[in-house]
Amino acid sequence: MVATTDDVSTDTGDAVAELHYMDYGDATTFEELCRRNGLEYKGRTNHTKAHNHVFVSYAFDTPLVLMTNTDPRCEDSVTVKEDGERTSRGGFAGYVMVQGPMPGVLHLYEDVIESAAGIKGEFKPLTDTDTEEVYAENWRGRDGI
Repeated sequence: MVATTDDVSTDTGDAVAELHYMDYGDATTFEELCRRNGLEYKGRTNHTKAHNHVFVSYAFDTPLVLMTNTDPRCEDSVTVKEDGERTSRGGFAGYVMVQGPMPGVLHLYEDVIESAAGIKGEFKPLTDTDTEEVYAENWRGRDGI
């Protein structure tokens, strides 16, 4: 499945945030996040190097977009060392971007953060793409990554 340019348009006058590594602990937690926000997997794209798995929600008048570098639904999205053994598991999302109209994208942004077991940090706070007004910020990371 390939996401189209319509799925990942960045010329919308919306708000956008970019987060570093996000660990949801398992694939089920990320899938529940998607269900709560009406996010559907649209496929992979070559839109950017860091965000190539596209999830879109049509729950609002304008779509909400969540893009990740890795697909957290896959059971091998990350390899971790547990009890001296390397094992693969799901629930890891590298380089997460959320984008869409306010207030829907603010709700998605907060849910993305609150659902995570660990966050490495934030590259860009939730910011208006036209005015550069910052709507939400200061997620400096959480234990687990």
